[in-house]
Amino acid sequence: MKFGKSNPPRSICLMRLSAIGDICHTLPIIHTLQHYWPHTRITWITGKTEYSLVKGLPNVNFIIFDKSQGLAAYNELRRQLKGKEFELLLHLQESLRASLATLFISASVKLGYNKKDCQDLQWLFTNKRITYQPRIHYMDRMLLFTKALHLTPPIVEWNIPLSAEDSATALALLPKDRPFVVISPCSSIVKHNYRNWTPDGYSEIAHRIERELNHAVVITGGNSEQEKKYARHIELNAQVPTTNLVGQLNLKQLCIVLKNASAVISPDSGPAHMAN
Repeated sequence: MKFGKSNPPRSICLMRLSAIGDICHTLPIIHTLQHYWPHTRITWITGKTEYSLVKGLPNVNFIIFDKSQGLAAYNELRRQLKGKEFELLLHLQESLRASLATLFISASVKLGYNKKDCQDLQWLFTNKRITYQPRIHYMDRMLLFTKALHLTPPIVEWNIPLSAEDSATALALLPKDRPFVVISPCSSIVKHNYRNWTPDGYSEIAHRIERELNHAVVITGGNSEQEKKYARHIELNAQVPTTNLVGQLNLKQLCIVLKNASAVISPDSGPAHMAN
């Protein structure tokens, strides 16, 4: 790899469209790039929902890929990338949707995952690959990108930009008289339903948080019917007061709620990574 601490590229493009947890994992990569290459221009192509969490990140130009638009999303991406040249693409997502989007990115070096363990044929869309290293946490695997660029040690920080307005909105909804525990009961991705605990299990733990720990219980989640159903079940069966904020928060407001909680109970999902 021709790049290093003393040989930065002028411009970089990152491809990471989703999901929320993996967007959180991308932030240390951004901060590492900015620490070692402060004058390099960074463009991040990400999803519409995911952008709502990271917008305001200093010195990062965002391009939004709205997958709900289907083929029109690719046409819009091609329009926004027309005439743009990058020295380096970090292809951080193993999905055919993301790989097809990289066809519109002009970059001399396209760095992706190793052929031995990448999914959806991502290696066909790159010309350089990170080292294969099995049995490591997914974020450590993503940080192999900065290692491949000789940018070590990594800057493992998140620093999600949060506004005073979002803080005020979120804090106004929270219990005022005592500390609280957040229950974020569901993964919002349907294919990951196997990660979710039982509604009765959450109801029991909510009851014990209130009665045994003297903490309030705050339930969070998105707008899916499953998340609303779980929240209603907990409210009805916990036999203690709860604060149900399901469907009421944007991602930055949710981040503020999680930041102020004594603890967060959640399956492997975006809110768990945000809480971290």
